[in-house]
Amino acid sequence: MISLSSFFQIIDQLGFQILLFAYSFIGVGFGTRRGLKDCINRLSIGIPNIKYAIVGFVGIYLIDYIIWNVPLFIDNLISLIVPNLGSDIATKMAVESSNVEQVVQSIKHVVPTLTEIAFLSIVVGISEELLFRGALQPRFGNLYTSLLFTVLHFQYFSIVALLDIFLISYMLGMIRNKTNTSTTALIHTIYDFISLGGLVFLFNV
Repeated sequence: MISLSSFFQIIDQLGFQILLFAYSFIGVGFGTRRGLKDCINRLSIGIPNIKYAIVGFVGIYLIDYIIWNVPLFIDNLISLIVPNLGSDIATKMAVESSNVEQVVQSIKHVVPTLTEIAFLSIVVGISEELLFRGALQPRFGNLYTSLLFTVLHFQYFSIVALLDIFLISYMLGMIRNKTNTSTTALIHTIYDFISLGGLVFLFNV
């Protein structure tokens, strides 16, 4: 269960996400040009496509793996071929990874229980996908929407992480074009849930 103090702490952290959710509907004309049903259609809210959700989920982890491991592989390869080059890629990657871990740990501090992790993941996954993939992408296209989505996550202070986020966002945009916003929201929610340690609570891994 979520304690009252924890609930208000989560709400404080989610204030921006709640604004994103509201602006998704307001931005497509809710209350002015469109009714609720038309807004739902415009935001492409429907039944998630499980096949594409699985493909997207696997794709995210492939992107993560490539982005964070290929530079290290190149560094090791260069060191074997030309040892005197003294490449510092591994050191830079460690710093980048540390920056990301600090942000993740700060979020985990706010949501220390399984219920709170699930609640945060659902709210963030739905609100961000409704705004970016549902409201903005049909108007501005996948490229510009993904760039804006990446800028929103500047708090990671990591070039590698931002590149990772951009590629993941672009892939979600492609899936949105093939299916609907609900599918990308499902992918986003599950990814956040696992990233914040949800599996640790569920399976003690």
